Amino acid sequence: MKQKVVVKLMGGLGNQMLQFATGFALAQKLNATLFLDTSYYKISHKKGDTPRAFELEHFNVAYKSYKHPIISNYIAQMFFGKYPHLRKYILPLFGIKYLTDADQLGALKIKAPLVYLDGYWQSNNYFNAQYSNIVSAFTLKENLQLKLQNFLNGVAGRTAVAVHIRRTDYLLPHSSHHVLDVQYYNAAINHIKQLHPQAVFYFFGDDHHWIKENFDIDGATKILVNENFGSNSYLDLTFMSACQHIIISNSTFSWWAAYLNQNTNKIIIAPQKWFLPGKSGGFNYDSFIPNHWTKI
Repeated sequence: MKQKVVVKLMGGLGNQMLQFATGFALAQKLNATLFLDTSYYKISHKKGDTPRAFELEHFNVAYKSYKHPIISNYIAQMFFGKYPHLRKYILPLFGIKYLTDADQLGALKIKAPLVYLDGYWQSNNYFNAQYSNIVSAFTLKENLQLKLQNFLNGVAGRTAVAVHIRRTDYLLPHSSHHVLDVQYYNAAINHIKQLHPQAVFYFFGDDHHWIKENFDIDGATKILVNENFGSNSYLDLTFMSACQHIIISNSTFSWWAAYLNQNTNKIIIAPQKWFLPGKSGGFNYDSFIPNHWTKI
């Protein structure tokens, strides 16, 4: 029987893409079949998490759905959440190799019939070897290509720079993310202006009021893209990726736009501050932000 790699999806689109990419690369390495466990989106509200939806369906992502009677079960998740150390003793009895962010995937020789990935996998080292396949997987489905083409027509002939703003959920009391200020964005904009004086900046984000209040949105050199939100936010990611250069926020959402960008001369600017002090949760900035990106 062919080995299975099952990836637990959780969080928003950026995190889902990281999880899929890591599972895809591991499945390719093991010559295994890739499955996605989306049960989180049926029970996240019970856990008090920010409501999210499965969003990979908009892309050319090939996968099979999988729901394990033990791991995907809500009661079992609550049990293992309370007693996580028991996973390594109980799950192997069912032929399951359970892996989290703490495990070094590249160094593992995995022979279990089922490999279950439960983590955020915030490092491009997990899937860089499959870059071209990842780019293909994260292209929009054919029925959505017209929307992308319309955007491309609008930026044609311009040095288009995407600027991503993320604020609303980062301002909440329980957030672990640093809130980027206007100084970061101005420094990034000025850096690109020095290299490309005729650049046109396209602002994407979740706080349009703040964007209008802090930047001179003139409709000519600074343009607010405000038609995509909620269930259509995946279009923002695709549009940003289509720009020549990108100023990202401390978000996996805009990180993916930059990572998928195909411009060989692209300038990607990333913030040095990602999480609040003491709240990084093991996040490794150096393995997440490529060396050729500019850090401000």
